[in-house]
Amino acid sequence: MHPEEAIKAFFRQYPDTHQKKYLIALSGGPDSMVLLNLFKHKNLAFEAAHCNFQLRGKESLADELFVKKQCKKLGIKLHTKNFRTKAYCKKNKLGLQEGARILRYEWFNYLLKEFELDFVVTAHHKNDLAETYLFNFLRGTGINGLRGIPAVRNQIIRPLLETDKEEILALANQLKISYRTDSSNLKDTYSRNYIRLVLMPELEKEIPAAVQQISDSARDMQALVNYRNKQLTLFKTQHLHKQESQTVLDLKQVLKDNIVAHLFKLYLHELGFTQNQVSNICKAKHGSRFFTKDLIAHINRENLIIEQTKINASGNEHKQMLVRKDQLNISLPALNATITLGNIKPEFIGQKNHYLDGDKLTWPLVIRTWKAGDKIKPIGMKGFKKVSDLLSDSKISPLQKKEMYVLISDKELVAVLGLRSSEDFKITETTTSFTSIVFN
Repeated sequence: MHPEEAIKAFFRQYPDTHQKKYLIALSGGPDSMVLLNLFKHKNLAFEAAHCNFQLRGKESLADELFVKKQCKKLGIKLHTKNFRTKAYCKKNKLGLQEGARILRYEWFNYLLKEFELDFVVTAHHKNDLAETYLFNFLRGTGINGLRGIPAVRNQIIRPLLETDKEEILALANQLKISYRTDSSNLKDTYSRNYIRLVLMPELEKEIPAAVQQISDSARDMQALVNYRNKQLTLFKTQHLHKQESQTVLDLKQVLKDNIVAHLFKLYLHELGFTQNQVSNICKAKHGSRFFTKDLIAHINRENLIIEQTKINASGNEHKQMLVRKDQLNISLPALNATITLGNIKPEFIGQKNHYLDGDKLTWPLVIRTWKAGDKIKPIGMKGFKKVSDLLSDSKISPLQKKEMYVLISDKELVAVLGLRSSEDFKITETTTSFTSIVFN
């Protein structure tokens, strides 16, 4: 579809997005430059935003200068921002593409609020949709990923999704629209570029209509996901029961039917529980507990009870749970372990596991995230050591530190879970009651 016709068709299909105030994501490439000129031609109210990720040296600077010149020529208000992308990605342990995407959309959201704009407009087209579909398929993202790129998502609209790349380039040449070429797009060192530069051309040799057919499949998948989301809403209405600050579900009821069980798992993923946690919840026994960043889910006989984690007086979140002798399964984002009790000395297997003198423990035990000021007397040491120092000495990364837990018995720190046990609770020759914490 011709780019101009694609924009008309888009606004007919999504009338709520028409005649608003827009922010065009302007890279300087042919797609965004054609989009910019078409919006200008239609006299739509819009501004533009250009991200300089400083990843290509002089080329990145040249892109920024180019879009500034073009916007000045067309009388378009332009926002620009330089990002320290490599430093950000290193600090947050992200790939360059993922980090750049996060930085870009955080800034776009800021601009929408600051300048009272309604929508971010990107120049994604049909080829991008097909590439994203294949990329997500190969990554195994499930049906959510196979939707490809949605035309509308929250405050982001993509009016060129029905347009081929070739049609965009043809219009750019016809209207003599200047644009820049990103040299990194011409290298197949990134997975997505490999799909664009190598895989898609080979597919189109054998199947000339490959882009169109993949795009059609993505739209079908989007319709399926929309239907599934409606069913998920219905599931919540029928199976979620609010009791003050808690949400209660009948596990036996939601797991007896495969489709309802699938919706139940989707709901748990939506709340932030990991795939492993969801699997364990479905087969967990009475007393088991599971944590996300903000929530605790615990099994009470046949019910699953979900509620907010507690926040301490300083405003910092500390996930905390009580462990009684009849509730010995633990599941946390960074911790999946079982506590066992016995009078037979356990085999010492696994460096992360803990083997404790059961007679020295006072039940119920407490498991919580560590906090500043926590101290432990590590096995082999006479004095105490700050948990913060122990984590640093053990080369625990800042992100991992947030998910480190300690075991408490009657206000005494028994172990930094997965790392070190206390000298005061270790097994000795006189120990007759053994408590083991074994990581699954």
